[in-house]
Order: sequence, then C-alpha cells, then structure tokens
Amino acid sequence: MLTLPGFQFHDVIYEDPYILVCYAYSENTGNRTLLKLVKESNRTMIENAKIMNEYTIASGLQMEGILRPEQPIVHGHTMALQYQPINGVTLRRYYTTQFSSIDAFFTLAIRISKLLVELHESNVVHLNLRPDTILIQPETMRVYLSGFGYATSLTYGGRPRTQMTLLEACPPYMSPEQTGRMEHTVDHRADLYSLGVTFFEWLTGSLPYSAADALGWSHAHMAEDPRWSLLDTALPLRLQNILRRLLAKDPDVRYPQADALLTDLVFALEEVTTFRYEGQEGKTEQRSDHSFKAETSDQAAHIHEAASMEGETLQKLVPLPASSANAEPNSNYPHMLDLAAMVRSSQLFVKETSHRVMIQDMMKLVMLTAGADQAWFIMNPSHEPRVEWMKEVRQGRWTAEPVNVLLRTCPRSARRVVQECLRSQQMLRTSRKTKAVSLSDKHPSEGKVSMLALPLIKDGEVKGCLLLSNRFIAKAFIPERLSTLQQLASQALFIATYTGMPSGLTSSHQTAELLPHLIELTSREKAVLQWIAKGLTNKEIAEQMSITSETVKAHLKNIYRKLKVDRRIKAAAAAHALGLLEEGDHP
Repeated sequence: MLTLPGFQFHDVIYEDPYILVCYAYSENTGNRTLLKLVKESNRTMIENAKIMNEYTIASGLQMEGILRPEQPIVHGHTMALQYQPINGVTLRRYYTTQFSSIDAFFTLAIRISKLLVELHESNVVHLNLRPDTILIQPETMRVYLSGFGYATSLTYGGRPRTQMTLLEACPPYMSPEQTGRMEHTVDHRADLYSLGVTFFEWLTGSLPYSAADALGWSHAHMAEDPRWSLLDTALPLRLQNILRRLLAKDPDVRYPQADALLTDLVFALEEVTTFRYEGQEGKTEQRSDHSFKAETSDQAAHIHEAASMEGETLQKLVPLPASSANAEPNSNYPHMLDLAAMVRSSQLFVKETSHRVMIQDMMKLVMLTAGADQAWFIMNPSHEPRVEWMKEVRQGRWTAEPVNVLLRTCPRSARRVVQECLRSQQMLRTSRKTKAVSLSDKHPSEGKVSMLALPLIKDGEVKGCLLLSNRFIAKAFIPERLSTLQQLASQALFIATYTGMPSGLTSSHQTAELLPHLIELTSREKAVLQWIAKGLTNKEIAEQMSITSETVKAHLKNIYRKLKVDRRIKAAAAAHALGLLEEGDHP
C-alpha cells in the first residue's frame, strides 16, 4: 500500500503502474488536498523528472484554469506534488459518464481553447493534451489544464528553450512533428493537433488511428488517414472542417494560433444556435474566416507526377555523423523509435517465414520508420530498372504486391528521382506541390508530396533503389533518420537477393555481417539500469550490488554505448520503451 508520511489518503482519482492521484488530508493542517505520487517502478526516474518539470512550468504560470502545484515532496527515491483540490473530473470521465449534447461540446471546447490561447501567450507548449489531462468541474463547468510533465517554454522566436528529453508524452495523441520524422520545429501547433485527437475521440468514442506500439503510432500520425468515416454525418459541417484542420499532419496547414481555432468554434456555435432557432439547421452556406484545404487521400495520391518539371531540384542527403547525434533537437524520442526499428529488424531474421512475407515485413518496417505511406522496391538488373514490389497503406489497411513493372513506364517525377539515385549512388529527396498519380491510382489530383530515394548498394555496385513517399507532408524524410533507413534498406536488399530464405538464414557469416546489432545487456548491466530507472545514485547502486562505485560507472558507460545515449534519464527511457526492463525483473 502506497503511503506518504503526514497525509491520510482517501478517494483515489487515477492510478496506473507508475503514479497515483488521490485526495488526502494533511495531518499537520487537517485540510483536504490533492496529491500526485510517483510509485517505485522502472519508470521512477522518468516520473520524478516529470514531477519536477510540472512544478517548474505550472507553478510559474500567471493564469487561471491551471491545476497549480503548491509544493513538491520528496519521499525516499520517489516524489509527489501537492495541489489545491478543485473537485474536478477528467474530460474522459466527464464525457463517458454524462450525456453530452453538441451545445455542451461547443461550450467546453471553447473554454478549453481559451485556456490554450492564454497558455500559448505565456510562451508555454503543453505537449501532453489529452482527455486525461483536461479537467472539468461538473458543478461550474470550469475547465482546468493539468499534466504539465512534458511541457516546455518557448523563446520569443517560437523555439523550445531546452532540449525536450521527455518528448515521448502519450503516443496516441502526439503530433507528427514530435516524432522527429519531419523537418519542422515543435511549437504551439503541436498542442492544436493533440487537441484535434482529443476532440475526435470525444465526438466518436474512438481514436482517429489505431496502432500497437510507439513506432506504429508515430507512423499513423505521419502517414495514415484519420478514420473520418467514424464521424457522425449529422455533425455540423463546420465542426467537421475544424477537426480536419486540427488533424492536418503538416503544421503549416493547421490553425496558425489557438485564437484562430477559438474564432471558428465560436462562429460554429452561433451558427448552430441561429439555425436551430430559425428552424433551418443544415441549410446554410458553410463559410469560414479561416478557410483551408484538408489533407485527404482524395486530394493527394502517393507517387507524384509533376505538372511541370521545370525548376524542380533533387536534394542530395547524407546521414549525420555519429558525433552529431547529440546535437539533434528533441533527440530522445526519435532516437528511441530508431532503436525500436533496429530491434524489430533483428527479430525479423529469426522468424521462420517465407521469402515473400519477409520482404513485405521489411518494407513495412522501413515505411514505419520513415513515416512513408508508400514504398517501391526497385531492382536494376542489366541497367533496366524494374519495380519489383510495392507496399502502401490507405485508410489503415496495409497492402503489398509484386508488380514487376519497368521503371520507364512509371510516372515521370518518380522515374527521374530513381534514375538520378541509381546514377549518383546518393540518397535523394524531393518535395513539392504537384499533381499526383500512383501505380494503384490513375486519377491525378493536387497535393503535397515528399519522396526519398535510397540506393541499394552491394560490393560497391548499386543493385537497386528503395523509393519512399509521403503524400501529406512536404518536409518529410530528414537527415537525422537516414542512417537507420539505410541500414534497413540494406537488410531489404539482402532478403531480396537471398533465394534460400527461410531455414538456416541466421547461421551464415554473410548474414551476421549484414544484420543490425541486437541490443543485448549483460545481467549486471540490466541490474544497474534497473536501479537507475528506480532513481538510485551510483553510490546507492554500489551498495545494493556489493560492488564499487567505479564498477557502476564502468557498467553505465557500456549501457550508454549500447543504447547510444548520453544521460541516465535517456537510458532509462530507452530501456523502458524497448522492453529491456520488464516490470517483473528485479535486480
């Protein structure tokens, strides 16, 4: 039973394996208070860091509507925050236990947006907006923001003041730019995307995407269509358009500021009220001061055919050297996703499966890692390039098929990128607004596209090319991800050229050289990492394990090298996300 000296717990509000939120009475004052407590677990260090970040950010905000922490409390290796109680419930509990009319939705959505306007005017980005961090006071319908563990302050230029080590937040609600897979700074528009996911779930009862893990969520936000079919067609058209703009994958397509969202919500509520009063609901011309073109699969297909090739430039990309890894802004979460991809790649090679399934799985893994919605696997026998395989995802459905199409019969823009990649043996990227066409969709349409061509090289000779595309984001495929993508592409080439695939694959020396290095920690390293995750110092770990502090430092150095991190908290976060430390493991 979790306890905290000086407090008597009652009425638990929220509990998971890592934190407990409850009301309590102070034994010193007798007053009722609200507590958030970190539990001892393999996330203790991470949760403690979130507690301190929340206290630093939220206690300094000069605005109403914030669940404001009064003081942090240290108890052993864990921490707690004490708040003034507000007698509120989470937005999730509110809309799942009470009937919510469209008027009630607009009323609360407007109040949430007003708070977001004020928060952003204070140069703070929340980065963790979801139904569990928005609180409603049922008696007054007042709204409060909580859960500032991942929040960061921005400079007046709109950039984060510090590297956001804890950027992973809650994957189902994260914005595409938080994944580190696109060329865009994380700013206040990330909150608008998360709010769009929250509104969508509130109105439909389901998330706009589905995924099984962090890599899947990252890809869904980058390259998959929201499940618009879940929206009730009776919803006001203006509200549907608001949702489409909030969930735009490109930050430049979203509302520029929260006050623009607020304006549209107020106008939509007035419109609904007026039409109901006049008995003309649904008969109005839909207008908006903030018009936009929503990103849908009808507006952009996969591989794009340029209306005019004049002025198009192909950008040569070179992976960043290892020494630059720590310079990458917001490096922790994107790096963790890269590690997860390499672990999954290694696991593919120990599965007993067919050549056909293995090449499909590897192409899917490349797409998940890159944030692509279509991939072409192109071989170059006798200098006559041929598209051997195509894999794509539409409406959450993955398809793959051997197409066996000559490259010279493919759309001109894709053909040009591939030909230049094969000629130069360089990674190439192009992005632009253009007309679109794909092998599977012969109807061109206007939209944005990013394309990345990865050369497939063996023994110094280019054997083919892997062409990736993203039809939503013009700035997808960034240099920081290219080393991982090139390694995965090399694995795909090996699979494609290895004919005796299923049995005995992992025993060959050639395979061992090509396989990505599987992250393996020794039992001692696991024990050290487990204690680190629980918040112990080097001296305390040494005492627990009956070793010297210098030995602990040596193990820690090996852990940093294997996980490719430079800080204790990053090591703990990576190990937790990769499942290297299960909750049942004990040092």
